[in-house]
Amino acid sequence: MFVCRGHWILTIINPHKDEICLFDPLHEGIANDAWKDVVDMALKMFNAETMVNKPKKRASIWKVIKVPKQLDLKQCGFFVLRYMRCIFEFEGSVDMDSMQSLFTEKTYSRDQIDEMRVEWAECIQHEIN
Repeated sequence: MFVCRGHWILTIINPHKDEICLFDPLHEGIANDAWKDVVDMALKMFNAETMVNKPKKRASIWKVIKVPKQLDLKQCGFFVLRYMRCIFEFEGSVDMDSMQSLFTEKTYSRDQIDEMRVEWAECIQHEIN
């Protein structure tokens, strides 16, 4: 996850293919290249650490996934949690090309977001006790 100007987005990286999927609840994308620079540096570090010998570096492939859009400016964290749950609960193999097919709704209902709020609160309560 990445928080930019107080806004949460989800980024999934496949370092073996230099592929990055971006999930933005506001559908704004990345306002500047700062996050891309961070991800590119992480990929370079991964390649150096794993001693992966790749052919001459090509540009990373970024794909913006059209996900259910938040309709206010306050719920992005719960939307990101819902995106993660959707990905984790998928029964098959998910790759960059099939990722979009997991997200068909235009937005999430209040009940769907409230479900994430309750789950998050229960998780925090469990950690406190």
